[in-house]
Amino acid sequence: MSHPKTSDLSWTISPPAYSAPLTLTPPADWNTSGSSCDSGQGKLQRIDLLTLLTPTATRGNWTLNVKDRRLGDTGTLIQWRILIVGNT
Repeated sequence: MSHPKTSDLSWTISPPAYSAPLTLTPPADWNTSGSSCDSGQGKLQRIDLLTLLTPTATRGNWTLNVKDRRLGDTGTLIQWRILIVGNT
């Protein structure tokens, strides 16, 4: 994510078959250039969804929503992905 003031952004993610979006918290170490980290490779945020989702509920379309709560600055979402890892 490239944005001059990432604290202005609000993030949610909506898993398939889940009625309400989950709020995400951006990483605390965003650099001053607005990139998610100095390498520009982004940051991983782990979310414990095990209590919310069944194994089949991870299949399907996920929606990431990023809103800028203030006018004046613009940003670019360069890339995002979701990786589902579980233990059986």
